[in-house]
Amino acid sequence: MDTDSRRSKLRQDVKEAVVVSNQLLTAGGEPEKRHIVLKLPTGMDYETGDYLAVLPINNQKNIRRVLKWANLPWDAVLTIKTGTNTTLPTGHPISAMDVLGAYVELSQPATRKVRSTLMRSISMLTKK
Repeated sequence: MDTDSRRSKLRQDVKEAVVVSNQLLTAGGEPEKRHIVLKLPTGMDYETGDYLAVLPINNQKNIRRVLKWANLPWDAVLTIKTGTNTTLPTGHPISAMDVLGAYVELSQPATRKVRSTLMRSISMLTKK
């Protein structure tokens, strides 16, 4: 998915920054900590206390693992109902690969509540 497409479908005011440097701060064998410098878009300022979201593109291996876990085919298409309390794209079809690749966090373990919600949503999809 290209970044312009993702930006146009997110229901937020999203702008793209450029990673200027990405420096590993921790020694080998320790949990990774990094110092990342971003170049913000022209006309955008950041001050202490401002909110900054990082929306990376997920690894294909993780996407395939989630699709397998959810028993969804690689070409599954989803439509998230308009009015749903989410920042995901709603009201139009979008591939499961795009949702998992560019709109959700896959690198952190899901909580029990999130897994339960996912399974209910997936079972509703497969019943149609």
